[in-house]
Amino acid sequence: MTDGRGLAWFAGDMRFGGIVSLPGGSPVRWARLPKTEPETNPSSGIQRRIEEELTRRAIGFVFDQWL
Repeated sequence: MTDGRGLAWFAGDMRFGGIVSLPGGSPVRWARLPKTEPETNPSSGIQRRIEEELTRRAIGFVFDQWL
């Protein structure tokens, strides 16, 4: 994945965390999402389903491109 500043390898689930490293595998670091404050206005059921579907499709796209 690219972050606009270079290339990084990531193994894991973007929702929960994983291992990240520079190309070549060194150094290896654990990465996770930053802690955020709970939303004051929670997503509606429809919006939540849309977000889950987009996440599922993005993960599928990544694995389709790698394989």
